[in-house]
Amino acid sequence: MTKALFNIRYAFLIMKGGFWSFFTVNIIRSIEFVVLIFVWKLNPNATPAIISYLTIGKAYEKIYSNQFGGMMSSNINFGSHSKVLLYPVSYFWYNFQQVLGYNTTRNSSHTLLILFLGIVFFSSDMIFKFDNLLWLLIFIPINLILQFTISFLIGCSAFWITNKGDVNNFCAAAYTAIGILSGGIIPLNIMFKDYTWLQYNPFSFLLHWPMQIYLQDYSFSTKLGFVGIALAWTAILYILSRFLFRFGLKKNESVGL
Repeated sequence: MTKALFNIRYAFLIMKGGFWSFFTVNIIRSIEFVVLIFVWKLNPNATPAIISYLTIGKAYEKIYSNQFGGMMSSNINFGSHSKVLLYPVSYFWYNFQQVLGYNTTRNSSHTLLILFLGIVFFSSDMIFKFDNLLWLLIFIPINLILQFTISFLIGCSAFWITNKGDVNNFCAAAYTAIGILSGGIIPLNIMFKDYTWLQYNPFSFLLHWPMQIYLQDYSFSTKLGFVGIALAWTAILYILSRFLFRFGLKKNESVGL
């Protein structure tokens, strides 16, 4: 536990040094987001539920978002991942701690900016359900691990895609697909209205279902069931990520990399 806290704090201090540059970038991105919501409001079908989903959902999503898959793939391509493997630590959890500390400042500032601008410009079009807010808080630690696990899986692609340009393109495409399948662009109940089963893909528990639990009046047992499914997907993807990483390491050893 002491080592974990040290890793998180160390990564946080590194990130803190570039806080103002990232803060400036986040202001620009938040303004772009406000413009996007204004465009959505031009649509006559843009109900308060959709505006709330996009605004609160975007702020919520920023808490756990990371692009570690691209960094990990670069480390594997250049062999720098072996530096961590020399120490008696879990490569997965060591990097999770690094990402957790590194993203704390950047993501928290972006989340607060989006919430602030959303309340200023769209409060009359938003739905606030403080009794359901607790469920969003419950999903945060789950999504921190789930998002990192997904990024870890993406990073493992570098064991098989050895060309730097190709692996970068794969990572970009993967994160774009995840953004769509999580409901980050359009709510899945609208996008996959005729294909309900697609709404239960593992990425949907990053955003779509947490926001549906926040906006809808589900029973306690139903909400608990969604949490259980999210935990199950997290466990499955975690096991898969560990297996692929070990398999990839053995592949590299077999060819002398």
